[in-house]
Amino acid sequence: MASRWQQILPLGLCALMRSAVKEILLLTACAFCSSVSICMAQDSMRTDSEPSTVAVVHTLTPLEGGFDADNASTNSEIHLQSYASVPLDQLASDGLASVQNGFLNEAVKQFREVLTRQPDNVVARNNLAVCLKRQGQLDQAITNFKTALETQPLKPELHNNLATAYMAKGDLSEAMKSFYAALRLKPDYPEAHYNLAHLLSVQGNNNSAVTEYEEALKYKADNPIYYRDFGDALAAIGRSDDALMEYEAAERAGDHSDELQLDMVRAYKQTGNLVKAKKMVDEIVNRDPKNVEAINQLGVLLLKTEHFPEAEFALKRALQLDPTFPQARNNLGIALYHLNHVDDAMTTWNEALVRKPNYPEARYNLGTALYQSGRYKDARDQFSQCLKLSPNDAFAYNNLGLAMMKMDCRDEAIEQWRKAIDLNPNLAQAYINIGRALSEKNTESIKLQ
Repeated sequence: MASRWQQILPLGLCALMRSAVKEILLLTACAFCSSVSICMAQDSMRTDSEPSTVAVVHTLTPLEGGFDADNASTNSEIHLQSYASVPLDQLASDGLASVQNGFLNEAVKQFREVLTRQPDNVVARNNLAVCLKRQGQLDQAITNFKTALETQPLKPELHNNLATAYMAKGDLSEAMKSFYAALRLKPDYPEAHYNLAHLLSVQGNNNSAVTEYEEALKYKADNPIYYRDFGDALAAIGRSDDALMEYEAAERAGDHSDELQLDMVRAYKQTGNLVKAKKMVDEIVNRDPKNVEAINQLGVLLLKTEHFPEAEFALKRALQLDPTFPQARNNLGIALYHLNHVDDAMTTWNEALVRKPNYPEARYNLGTALYQSGRYKDARDQFSQCLKLSPNDAFAYNNLGLAMMKMDCRDEAIEQWRKAIDLNPNLAQAYINIGRALSEKNTESIKLQ
């Protein structure tokens, strides 16, 4: 007798957004069906087309006589000297010069000497804290920012700088409090609005981040970074056309980097303009044949247009250039999967997970391939791991339910499908799965009577 449970079948590729948070194409989720009426999968494989790392800029606002540490260079240290005989004003000025030349160890000594003579010097205290933050000594930086605030609690720049230190430490709750404190004191403070927007994006709250970027640009409309990051937040909430406008504004403001061009490639993909996206990525690769992220993007475009052998070639090239790039490895797995090299695909996803264990997309894809291979317990384990990393993934709950159903755990499967519906009330597959499971349960009950 034919089984009434249908395996997961991949269809096309579907793009989600960046950010975060990233553009993702998903390996499919589906409903199970009777042998009479087969229901095919309706979602797609999960690929990544994002960079391996995302740089987050925390703007440190200089006080009067201070400096912006984000613009300082990082040269090697020079010889140290005794500062006991150096006049105070010269010592403070020399400290700034040391920072601008990247000599942070010397700058720290100079600012500490200023503070030995003048403990309430808020500018020196701020500058010392910024140096310590740049050196990674976050607890000491936080302590010094707090000490400066005890002297001048109404200085918004100090609240902003303290917030950046908390954010670098990963204490987002305290960082948010300090950003809001800065903005209460100075509502037209672009750096604080910009930094708060970054924090909100990190938390996945891109709608609120969009508002903060808009506020930042009201007061500082000439910074290309602001436009670019604003575009990223817009792309993350599906407003790809608006994101493209902000990326173009960043270009007009002076950002001609390949990184910005790649942002535009992603946005064009999201709007469905694959021709424009392909043209732009080809131009980047022609300029820089070793640009790994551009080659990865090319591979994703080839996947989206179902040119799987060409995608395999491009993604293998990306991995030759950077074997540690897990996104390209995940995408390569998808190309191999579509070429019916399922065992090779699973090996590739396992390799990606060795390099990046907390990688929900690779776990989802591996789980789906395991399910198709009849390894339902292993598939269940991968979907469960995926959900630990991405707890709001309705498709993963749906597929976890399918694996459990194959293991004769009907009640547990129904529970997973209900969770999927709670997260995505429009997920038709989950409704169908529950209905068929309950129908079968009732049929078995009638037979027993």
